[in-house]
Amino acid sequence: MSSADWMPHNPDRRIELLPPVESKDARARAAESFEPLTSPEG
Repeated sequence: MSSADWMPHNPDRRIELLPPVESKDARARAAESFEPLTSPEG
């Protein structure tokens, strides 16, 4: 997961880290948390 904020002032003065999620359980929990955002009903 990472930020999607592309405001003009942000890209030059920030650092973003996107570490891998290696645990299958953690990946499943993350996927569940995004489900409402990606469902057709949402």
